[in-house]
Amino acid sequence: MKKLGIILVAISLNLTLNAQQLSMYSQYYWNDFVINPAFTGIRNTPRVQFNYRNQWAGFEGSPKTYNLGGHTSLKKLNMGIGGMLFSDDQGGAITQTGFQLNYSYNLRFNEISGISLGLSGIINQYSYDGSAMSNAQPDAVLQSSVRQLVPDFNFGAVYHYKNQLFIGLSSNQLIQTKINQFNSLNIASQNQLIRHYYLTASYNSKLNDKLALEPYVLTRTTFRTLPQLEVGSKLTYNNFLLGGLSYRNKESVVALMGINYKQFLFVYSYDILISKLRKYSGGSHELLLAYQFVQKTKPENVKAPKIKDRDADGITDKEDVCPDEKGTLLTKGCPDRDNDSIRDSEDACPDIAGLIKFQGCPDSDGDGLIDGNDECPNLAGPMENKGCPFGDSDNDGVLDKDDACQDIAGLKEFLGCPDSDNDGIKDSEDLCPNKKGLKEFGGCPDTDGDGLEDSKDACPNEKGILAMNGCPDKDGDGLSDKDDACPEISGPIDNKGCPLKKKRNIDELMKKKLVCASGKPDIIEQSKLVVKEIALVLKEEPTWTITIEGHTDNIGDANANLILSKKRSETVKNLLISYGIDASRINAGYYGELKPIADNTTPEGRNKNRRIDFKFEMD
Repeated sequence: MKKLGIILVAISLNLTLNAQQLSMYSQYYWNDFVINPAFTGIRNTPRVQFNYRNQWAGFEGSPKTYNLGGHTSLKKLNMGIGGMLFSDDQGGAITQTGFQLNYSYNLRFNEISGISLGLSGIINQYSYDGSAMSNAQPDAVLQSSVRQLVPDFNFGAVYHYKNQLFIGLSSNQLIQTKINQFNSLNIASQNQLIRHYYLTASYNSKLNDKLALEPYVLTRTTFRTLPQLEVGSKLTYNNFLLGGLSYRNKESVVALMGINYKQFLFVYSYDILISKLRKYSGGSHELLLAYQFVQKTKPENVKAPKIKDRDADGITDKEDVCPDEKGTLLTKGCPDRDNDSIRDSEDACPDIAGLIKFQGCPDSDGDGLIDGNDECPNLAGPMENKGCPFGDSDNDGVLDKDDACQDIAGLKEFLGCPDSDNDGIKDSEDLCPNKKGLKEFGGCPDTDGDGLEDSKDACPNEKGILAMNGCPDKDGDGLSDKDDACPEISGPIDNKGCPLKKKRNIDELMKKKLVCASGKPDIIEQSKLVVKEIALVLKEEPTWTITIEGHTDNIGDANANLILSKKRSETVKNLLISYGIDASRINAGYYGELKPIADNTTPEGRNKNRRIDFKFEMD
């Protein structure tokens, strides 16, 4: 028995403007022509197939889809045709039945690639039967029955390459027909089919002689709800066993297995729900049974021609030194790309006409040096000048005519002038020609990288600040570290950068507690201020040492508490070291839950026991 609420859910899921209305398929590999008519006839044909899907098994009245159809190619016409009969019991009181006819035309770019365009014509019959419905307040309108025939069209396109790569885009329910008969039920303000868009991509690759892998991705959307993404892959062994796994975004994980025996194909898939519906449904089941016809081709009767001139270069094979390569009479049938009467196989420069004495390479200026080795190929010159009529006085590889520094060996990029320190600045423009430097400092170095060149830097090997002439001031007290008696602690300049020593009330300091968070080795921020104050005392009293003891409450394992108390004391010790206190002046102990100072049965007592005690040892 179904409640009125089920009717409302069924109608809202299938006929409102905001939902995806078309049937879901998990076995996308074999149902591609159903959602995109451009797949009709371009692969897996000719074939007939039966498909059954039980959506959300375990729900009473759960959606069930049946279809029977197939498709084939008309290769000589570059066309494909197909179709199917279908029935979609969408759950509750709504049923969709009808038939679909597909047509596609394949535009080939060449022998291995093309684009297919497809169109589907569809007749749907939407039925609503409320006779089986019952609820606490019977409604004669909801228990009536209505039907309506709805025509529609689908359109799609598929780019394919080598029968391996397929990229498809399609739009279904193009007309967006209104189902006016359902409006009489007064359940929804508007019942109308909406356009659905599919974007798909797959690639079939052979891993070896027996294994083939086909990954794919599919995106569905109506542009009125969030799109749904599905990624997966199918693995085939010896063209016999099939297996696959896919993920549908925030909805399910799909596993499939099948057998391809002779011309029969049987596949079963199971959707494992990962959405909130998993609490109520055992998942979805889908079955496919297909039969693929074997296309018989007639062998072509091809008469082998009498071979006399295989490369068609006008020279019979008997007289052709290169019978499989088109050549010239002067090279006895062998190719000569640059027409210099030298066979390419014997030509050192086969793309540039040259001389026999230079193995086919040119000497444009006739100075006895081939152009490839001649630095002045259009001006005759002696070999010792590399074919140029003028020399290279400094032997730097830059001819005198181009050399701005003829008497000093240099670099080509500086027109023959030197860069002694290799800093990318020629010596004539380098303020520090013997020290590798930076362009912004005229070629002079900034060793510590503080933005001040070494000649103006009081601390050239330590990164500092401009205000201190390049020297560091770690404590920021306005006195550079090299002049600061206390470089780690800020102090007045007239006291050499050290803080003024003041008498501290040690008794008041000893009353302060170092408090830890429950179950953690860290101390709270307020306690860090106490540690800093302890560090100041130890700096002012260089002969004193300090003892630190870590403690815990009794919550948890005693051994774990002992380790925790050790970490707490080490936390304070490391903090003191970071404040400049030598580790040899710090004694760190730990006792776990062994030395409570309050009752551990109360929260207040445990808070007091989570502590770090400290005391000064004075000489």
